[in-house]
Amino acid sequence: MTANAKTTGQEAEKKGFLNRLNRLRFRNKVIGGAVLIFLVLLIYSIPGDRTELLTREDRVETAQIAYDLALPAVAPMMDVVTAYLEDTEIDLTDNRSFTRLASAVGVFNRTNSTIASRFQAVVTFSENVHSLLDGPNAVAELDTVEFRALVVEMDTTLSVAFIALMELNDSIDAYNSYHGWISAKVTSRLFDLPGGYDDPLSPRSRLDSESLDQ
Repeated sequence: MTANAKTTGQEAEKKGFLNRLNRLRFRNKVIGGAVLIFLVLLIYSIPGDRTELLTREDRVETAQIAYDLALPAVAPMMDVVTAYLEDTEIDLTDNRSFTRLASAVGVFNRTNSTIASRFQAVVTFSENVHSLLDGPNAVAELDTVEFRALVVEMDTTLSVAFIALMELNDSIDAYNSYHGWISAKVTSRLFDLPGGYDDPLSPRSRLDSESLDQ
């Protein structure tokens, strides 16, 4: 190899190295610029994210209070209705709507029942009580002013608890959905806000806002 050819080869290698180095520098500048823009947008969004997270947190806490107040009234109401039916002189032992009430109460009171299971039992209980009045298993002797008044009271009590559960579930879904954004996650850590809430109802639950409609 001649001296000129060797020199030319070295210059080509040097040129190639410098080109690769320039491309690497350009790529690093692009990445650095993108990171800088992301950080600026993140910092800019933090005040808004904090406000939004606090608003949604307040909604969850308010819904939780309403739920905690409404839930304790459900079991006693179910017991009152069951006791009324058991104390009548009407033989209901072979009535399917009546026999299903005890099962629904058992599921609701079971300590290891999920929230979804407990409120599905509430729906079942309500449906069967109404069936004793107006459904396929209706009992004419139960169609009294006294029992209908009791059923209205039951509907009110169960509906209040059910609506409270739906609001709690919706408010938690709303918080968790917003918290899924990266900027919201960073904001929640900076300001010690909740990192998310456990959903009382899974997306596969059959319960919805119309489940207890009568």
